Amino acid sequence: MTDELSPISILAVDCGSVYTHAVLLDVVDGVYRMVARATAPTTAEPPVLNLAEGVRRAIMHIQTIIARPLLDEHGRLIVGGRHVTTGVDVCVLTASVADPLRLILAGLVEEFDLASARQAALTTYTRIEEVISLNDGRDMGGRIELLANRQADAVLVVGGTEGGANGAVQRLVKAALLAAQCRSGRIGPRPSPGLAEASSLPPTLLYAGNSALHAQLHDLINGHVPLVVTDNIRPRLDVERLQPLQSQLEALYEARQLAYVPGFDHISAWSTQPALPTARAFGRIVQFLSARQGGSRVLGVDVGSVATVVAFGDGGRLDLRVRADVGVGHSAARLLEAVSPADVARWLPFPLDPAEVHNFAWNKALYPATVPQEAREVALEQALAREAIRITLEGGGWETQDGGQSSLVRRPSSVIAAGSTLARAPRPGQTVLALLDAVQPVGIVRLLADVNGLMPALGAVGLIQPIAVVQVLEKGGLLSLGTAIVPSGRGVPGEPGLRLRLRHPAGGPLEVEVPYGELEVVPLPAGEEVPVALELASGLGLEGLEHGQVMVTGGAVGLIVDLRGRPLHLPDDPEACAAQAQAWLARVGG
Repeated sequence: MTDELSPISILAVDCGSVYTHAVLLDVVDGVYRMVARATAPTTAEPPVLNLAEGVRRAIMHIQTIIARPLLDEHGRLIVGGRHVTTGVDVCVLTASVADPLRLILAGLVEEFDLASARQAALTTYTRIEEVISLNDGRDMGGRIELLANRQADAVLVVGGTEGGANGAVQRLVKAALLAAQCRSGRIGPRPSPGLAEASSLPPTLLYAGNSALHAQLHDLINGHVPLVVTDNIRPRLDVERLQPLQSQLEALYEARQLAYVPGFDHISAWSTQPALPTARAFGRIVQFLSARQGGSRVLGVDVGSVATVVAFGDGGRLDLRVRADVGVGHSAARLLEAVSPADVARWLPFPLDPAEVHNFAWNKALYPATVPQEAREVALEQALAREAIRITLEGGGWETQDGGQSSLVRRPSSVIAAGSTLARAPRPGQTVLALLDAVQPVGIVRLLADVNGLMPALGAVGLIQPIAVVQVLEKGGLLSLGTAIVPSGRGVPGEPGLRLRLRHPAGGPLEVEVPYGELEVVPLPAGEEVPVALELASGLGLEGLEHGQVMVTGGAVGLIVDLRGRPLHLPDDPEACAAQAQAWLARVGG
């Protein structure tokens, strides 16, 4: 039951780069439910140039669904006051609509302070434009010229352990200051930007190095450029302190990017609490699920138009990675700077010239709101999503075990797909196959999809009403796709790899033998939980297998047995590769 003093109706709005989603949570029969959701095109770009207009359209859709006014006669949200017949009690806002924070890194040693700075930058919407280090071969003039010519929103300077020498770091700071002054075309204190465009602001100098320089920094900068000072990211060579810098980067994204989105000030005034970056809200709900599920490992992947977000919750601890340069819309062309068109084409169930992949990606970048109309376009977009997830995982710096051969992020208890490309694929089997291909998990893995786009909303709602998050999730907030059984190790292709026995709810005892190298699906309805007896061939192992038996949960696809091996090995011949992809897709009902 809910407390009579707690908020009853909660509107959560998520402003993405292409679409704006609105979700209304309300109390029904004493528990929170999702009562309505709506989507409208985001209107921050021309011709509308007003984010609030798209938000109003989404809210108006919800008004129609619930037959209750939410907006007043001036188009403003009616919020607070515990209205009975109009408005909502609380509004929360998440956003990823702004351009990523363009960042230049400047540090001493690539393997230490700069490596830590990269990890911190990967936790929010940043795009690293350039890296400067002591051993990059540039002199002072070269560094100043590079900094002055690169378009950047911030220069992050790191380096120097506590109590260590600071001369080299001081030189980096001076180079950053001179470059910023060259860009702004003046020497002297910075005037208040007022309502100036974000792109016209001088870059912010963000310092996360030796604290002995703090006092000198303030004297040196003297108001010439914006200065943010935070804790040393590497106080000792063997100590890494990321969180303070992560928080400052997130705050800088909000202040320099989100705040300058046209209309953002209007809708942020409706929100009961400060807006959260969508990636942070997504990470919060993954962390919550991990803690709630007995300290299990939960992996969430959200592939969007601009960015790809991977959130890993392990016993309530969160690791968040954001690649703001890879996506399936605005950033599709940038994705092909990180992977090759052939890398994308290998996931397609039909042979395709890499040049056509390149053309498709550029079309998506130019027209990101375009919805795939044909099966080929759907497959291409899902192939881009696979590669976006793959490189985000591979470049995330995840902690490893087993001698570095496998990381914990590859051994999740659950994997959740978010973003329209995967979570709202035409067939759930397509989502399942994309997750298995991109993440390549091992073990007994529950697969779910955020078909209603709830995760960012719930991440923000959890800050004000945690019970609402619990109750909405318990009432089917995420779609269960099924359970994947993925043994580790190697077998003999074509030879028996696994035999399973279960009592199927619809037809009694069932025995299935799966050859190594194959993918098999046993339909098992959502809501069904059954014990499965397993026999593994020599050379294969399965974490979580006790006394030869595991419990599995059904879903829209069912029980999936993946014996294709890890890592996946695809045929070199494009025709054979396409035939293999088509066979796997057919297996999962895609």
